Amino acid sequence: MFKKLLLLGLLSWVIALQQVNAQAFDSVAQVVYLLGNTATAAIAPNHLMAFQQVLQAEKSPFTVVHLGDIAANRGIGKRLNAGANQKIDQLLQITKTRGKLYLVPGDKDWDNSGKEGLEDVRRLEQYIKTHQTNAQVLLPGNGCPGPEIRDIGKTIRLIALNTQWWMHPHRKPAEPDTDCGILSDAEFLETLENAITDARGRQIIIVGHHPVLSNGFYGGHVPVKSHFFPFADTRLKPLTWLPLPGLGSLYASYRQNTGTPRDMANPGYQNFIANMNRVFQEHDQLIYAAAHDYSLQLNALENNYHIVSGSFSQKRNVAKNIESLFNRVKTGFAKITTYASGKVTTTFFQFTKSGTAAEVANYTLLQSACNPNPDKAIPVNKQVGPCIKLEMPAPITTEEVTTNGNKATVIAGPQYAAKGLKLKFFGHLYRKSWVQPVQVPLLYLSRTPEKLRPSKFSGGRQTTALQLQAADGRQFVFRSVDKDPIGAIPPELRNTVVTDVLRQITPTEQPYGALIVSSLLDATDILHAQPKLYVLGDDRVLGPYRKNYQELFGMLEEQPGDAKGETPGFGGATNLKNSFKLYQELYRDNNNRVDAQAFGKARAFDIFIGDWGRQPDNWRWAGYKTDSQWVYRPIPRARDHAFSRWDGVIPWLADRKWAIPNIQNFDPEIGGIRSLTWAARHLDRFLLTSLTRQDWLNLAENLQRTFTDAVIDKAIAELPPLIAKAQGQEIGATLKARRSRLPAALEEYYELLAQYVDVVGTNKNEYFKIERLPDAQVRVQIFRKNDETNLPQGEPYYNRIFFKKETNEIRLYGLGGQDVFDVSGQTAASIRVRIIGGDGQDSIRDVSAVKSYGKSTVVYDNKATKLDLGKEARNLTSDAPDINAFSPTSFVYNAYSPNGSLIYNQSDGFGLALGITYKRQHFRKKDFASIYSFGARATQFGNLQLTTNTLWRHVVGQWDLGAYLDLGGYFRTYDFFGLGNNTQKNEKLYNDKFYKARYGGVMSSVFVQRQFFQKSYFRIGPLFETLTTNFRENSFLDEPNVALPPVNTTKQKLIGINTDFVLDLRDKLIFTQRGIRILVRHNTYKPLKNNAKAYGLTEGFVDYYATGRVYLPVTLALRLGGGRNYGDNLPYYKYTTLGMRSNLRGYVINRFAGDASLYVNSEVRFHLGEVESAFLPFRYGGIAFFDRGRVWYQNKSEGRWHDGYGFGFYIAPVAERFAFSMLLQHSREEAVLFSFGAGFRFDQ
Repeated sequence: MFKKLLLLGLLSWVIALQQVNAQAFDSVAQVVYLLGNTATAAIAPNHLMAFQQVLQAEKSPFTVVHLGDIAANRGIGKRLNAGANQKIDQLLQITKTRGKLYLVPGDKDWDNSGKEGLEDVRRLEQYIKTHQTNAQVLLPGNGCPGPEIRDIGKTIRLIALNTQWWMHPHRKPAEPDTDCGILSDAEFLETLENAITDARGRQIIIVGHHPVLSNGFYGGHVPVKSHFFPFADTRLKPLTWLPLPGLGSLYASYRQNTGTPRDMANPGYQNFIANMNRVFQEHDQLIYAAAHDYSLQLNALENNYHIVSGSFSQKRNVAKNIESLFNRVKTGFAKITTYASGKVTTTFFQFTKSGTAAEVANYTLLQSACNPNPDKAIPVNKQVGPCIKLEMPAPITTEEVTTNGNKATVIAGPQYAAKGLKLKFFGHLYRKSWVQPVQVPLLYLSRTPEKLRPSKFSGGRQTTALQLQAADGRQFVFRSVDKDPIGAIPPELRNTVVTDVLRQITPTEQPYGALIVSSLLDATDILHAQPKLYVLGDDRVLGPYRKNYQELFGMLEEQPGDAKGETPGFGGATNLKNSFKLYQELYRDNNNRVDAQAFGKARAFDIFIGDWGRQPDNWRWAGYKTDSQWVYRPIPRARDHAFSRWDGVIPWLADRKWAIPNIQNFDPEIGGIRSLTWAARHLDRFLLTSLTRQDWLNLAENLQRTFTDAVIDKAIAELPPLIAKAQGQEIGATLKARRSRLPAALEEYYELLAQYVDVVGTNKNEYFKIERLPDAQVRVQIFRKNDETNLPQGEPYYNRIFFKKETNEIRLYGLGGQDVFDVSGQTAASIRVRIIGGDGQDSIRDVSAVKSYGKSTVVYDNKATKLDLGKEARNLTSDAPDINAFSPTSFVYNAYSPNGSLIYNQSDGFGLALGITYKRQHFRKKDFASIYSFGARATQFGNLQLTTNTLWRHVVGQWDLGAYLDLGGYFRTYDFFGLGNNTQKNEKLYNDKFYKARYGGVMSSVFVQRQFFQKSYFRIGPLFETLTTNFRENSFLDEPNVALPPVNTTKQKLIGINTDFVLDLRDKLIFTQRGIRILVRHNTYKPLKNNAKAYGLTEGFVDYYATGRVYLPVTLALRLGGGRNYGDNLPYYKYTTLGMRSNLRGYVINRFAGDASLYVNSEVRFHLGEVESAFLPFRYGGIAFFDRGRVWYQNKSEGRWHDGYGFGFYIAPVAERFAFSMLLQHSREEAVLFSFGAGFRFDQ
């Protein structure tokens, strides 16, 4: 009996324990409440009360996040109004006694994207700091972009973004400000990636004001009523129901596809979305919460969740979307709940008329790994929970390893063996090194003197790496030899032929090149790591990495680290910086310097070994304190691209300057200096401006003395013996050949750097002394400024003489502080000097004189700058927010790109088109300063054309200047059937080319152009044409038809005016899905003959696109257009026409001609789906169309309207911009006409 009672008691205890554990697993860990958009309307008292009731009832630890647009429609302003004051105080009271409140700024907190935006958001932050009741915080602070991290409890990592920073059109923290730790897109994304990667064991919630995905108004989902009543959803109450249907559609298209800074279509917003989407593509199970749109939404994309909670005070339209999990046009808020088990849910609340907050929807975003019966439709949480398996990423290597005692035999890349066509197309490269077995020691971490232990997985997108920590705190890394490019490929292209091709490019790298580099650097004073080759042994200290990482083939090296206590840092340095942090130190104070000689030597070494992969992330900077200044020396790292080989057809093509700009073959000749130094071009131009030609020659001589044959041979001997024999000797011979050519190569690089030079000050006070010297030289010196005398103090810390034969421009940036610029000297010719004063009360004086034409000094600064300018200076001071802008990455090289294509059409036959385009850059010309295009075209049936087009950007204000010249032995073949709507086409005569007409000569124009709304423009300018008609005997033009009006075939010498107006409010130029386009074109021609009268043509059209969903996405495209001639006796090719190529499908090109035309085009595109092909992914769909049109001649239009209809299909490999379409066309006159081409002709 006792045993039974004991057994029963134990059973009851086990059951009770299981229940307790189950309750513990299922207990709530943390709750985050999300609300937003309280700026434009008063917070209803019942809303606030209902929300506080929910918080009071919350039993678990909670945090409230306000997602932006906090206080007022235009920010809080210099004078805080009572309404905004009250609103902020109400929000701060929410967590007065319990919980935490984080507030994220929105666009309205930045003065509604206005000029006072930065000041407003800083005022808001200051108000919150002085009135906080329980550590409420505005994140990120100081107008900085973020990300800022707050870990909440043990289960949540909150990452706050200041999303308005990305799209703010006015002043904001940016380089060279030092008020923020992060100031560039690249640094922002790197920090965000690190914050996500380092958050193991926590659910990541990213919060910002602007959504990346939204079904609301700002997401381009404009309600139908806005097409008729454009002011319906604005604050202009008297105009709310003013009907303006045409204007309404234009307004809707503008907001959808061009947009204000608040709209997702705006370029600044698109840049933010593109960068964030890259993050979401590389990670899953992220939750991104935003407001901005006045609605409640839950969307899933790329294995992540997007929440919009922006309707706390007011609501606005949200579109229905079957792919959305939740959409609601109600006032309310959302919450995210994390459980100890790892489950994550989101709940949406709606404010009711009775003054409560009712729960209206609840979704499980992630289920617990402890769930015994998991729901297959819901992802299992991989980060949080007691039941998760700590799965380390598998290595991305494929080496073959055989162990024997303390040694291992390894083939680094057996998959790179090649023969036949693969070898021909992809080249020999370093395949021998990749497939040759080598013997290397095994590395057992527990036996290392440093007592290494793994700390975390790292590595780039192509490399597997383990971070290791020594017992004394030093950091090491074990990095795989093999690479896999799949991580650097967009997700949609992974596991396709693109991956296969890029994998075959991997053998361009010498797998053991880092061993040679390290040995060579040992002979210099350049700081560097010393990698050693190992196979990672099976060791228990690997812990969770043991299963996947034992037998990993790689290199072990120490990572540069700061000093710790009495232990000096790497290379004896006190601290180390990455390149981003180095920039900030240099901006901050003129006591912070880079050792330019040391960096120049490191760059000279890179050129010597052909290492083209020297982007800023591949450098660390060792800081040494001397007296009152810091000096930073470079530490190069990551030598993947040293000795890079690019033989084979495909690598050779990739190595062309016009193809991939940043790769270069390792040849005995040091060629392609621009390509070889491309990755570090911005770094070099920022840090090496003080080096002269002689400095570079001295560096070359130094390296030549250092790298003797013996030193090079010793470095090659560091390779595994079989590799040294197979390919090492060739590398050694190439290095010896390059050694003799190094001075010429460094001189060439000096000349490349010297053409346009940025000389950059700091945010301290400096004195810039610029002297124009004889022989067209210019000396630039920078001193510290004596603030009492405003004169130079001490010796210059920058001193260089520039030569006009080398340098086109010198650009001086004062950055912050109260700087003085003093320009003096008289000379016959000189170098143009641009002075960009920077923030602060600067003083600029120019008393120089240059006899040559033009102004040699150009001044940019704020209007308040103290100026003393003589005749040599051009004053361009302005209060524009970007007048003093500086970015170390602004320099862009001139470039060219060849192009060519095979062509075919029924009239011209087969042909070849070749061309080349040159793009030239200039100071502060966005995208380009000028473009020059040249082309040639020849076809089977005699079409021969030479063309040139030129466009000069912003010649006068925002107006561009352009010109084109078209020379044609014969232009594209022109079929002519007569004038009028009822002309006949005889099929037999057509096939015999009876209707064929040719004209050639010269067509040219010069024009001015003004672009606006991104894709729209207005263009006007004079034209000149000389055209001659040619036709064969017994053709239509040779046999006048008394039943048809006569036409003019005489030679034409014409002058005239061309005018184009294009209002393009479409979402995309290719694969358009929504929007409006309006085109109006007018050409006037005046023949250069006595008494000849002018004639002309006005034509235009309106396009409308809309996409909806009828079981599947369907795009409707409509066009209404026409043309009208005026004047008499026009040449036949100047009449308005209808036909296949432009406006009436189902009929041949130029089928109907007259002096007036009208047509309607309609097209429906059925987007059927996507195929994840192993070759290339592609989208596909069907097309159906119906066109109708007619022409008039002399106000007569005989016969019927002409109808054309047909169907076809499209495919779009990889991306929409690569779409290819094919149509079968039919009409009363044509049984079948076939056409194909890139994209949709309707969109062109």
